[in-house]
Amino acid sequence: MKFPLILKSLGLLSCVSMIAVAQQTQLDRGAVTQQTKLDTSLFCAESYTISVNQSQVEKGSEVHAAAWIPVEIRRDIDDHLRCADEILISSGSDLNWRLDGGIHKLDIEPYDARRNRLQISPSGAGWIFKLAPGSAQDVLWLRVANASLAPPGSYYGYIELSEVIRDTQTSSPTIITSTQFAYHVEPSVSMHFEASWGASSGTFFNISLGDLTLGASKEFDMVLQSNTDVLVEVSSENNGYLTHEENSRYRIAYNLSIQHMPMNLSAPSSLPLSFEGNYENWRVPMLISVPAASTMMLAGSYLDTISVDVFPRH
Repeated sequence: MKFPLILKSLGLLSCVSMIAVAQQTQLDRGAVTQQTKLDTSLFCAESYTISVNQSQVEKGSEVHAAAWIPVEIRRDIDDHLRCADEILISSGSDLNWRLDGGIHKLDIEPYDARRNRLQISPSGAGWIFKLAPGSAQDVLWLRVANASLAPPGSYYGYIELSEVIRDTQTSSPTIITSTQFAYHVEPSVSMHFEASWGASSGTFFNISLGDLTLGASKEFDMVLQSNTDVLVEVSSENNGYLTHEENSRYRIAYNLSIQHMPMNLSAPSSLPLSFEGNYENWRVPMLISVPAASTMMLAGSYLDTISVDVFPRH
């Protein structure tokens, strides 16, 4: 993500272009597939295979986006003796289905192939999943709430399938198979700039400092959405100077601070930021200030471009 800041004024003018880049890794890494198979021929003429493929996880880009983990259920069907038209999906414990990451937990819920929420069974033993008639393959989705801001790491969970037996009088579901699966969350960060006088547009943020004869300053915020601490790297195209747009021999020094820390713009520099609050609206104050310019300076517009790169730090 890139953002430029441009500063302009009458008479002795200034312009700063700021470019900000947020580096975001993929939420999911590689293919992690767990499979388990159990022959249930003692109960009916079907066997089941469960596959959870990490590489097929779908997720949105918005702040509170959920992730959708696909689960494929395959059946070996004997057409002459088919005893199940629905199964129960559960976590193997209770209806508070969570992925366990040690310190952190992620809530999940099961949905059908069309992403309709599954209904809880009357007994409360799990969620009812209707099997497609005559089909050997069914797909359900596990929805991970607020996945975009989940702390990075590996999370583990269980899926348990229970079959309702048609050709018996019992109403108790019989457990036919279960499997453990993993869900991986990568460090990520996105960002933009905001100020009372404007906000970034696309990848550019323009700042007009006005007339520099008496000096000038502008305050604004770098707003981060991150699931971890970050490293901010900054560099100035003119090494910390506003340079005349037509004659580069004329230049005016200026200062930049991030979270009240002065940054050295004579060379690329970095600042680690640690945060323990709200990762979805992390506001980092920034300030550009220019001392009073000499009246002997050449009139016109003075410009610089600051590049800001933000990396997850985990």
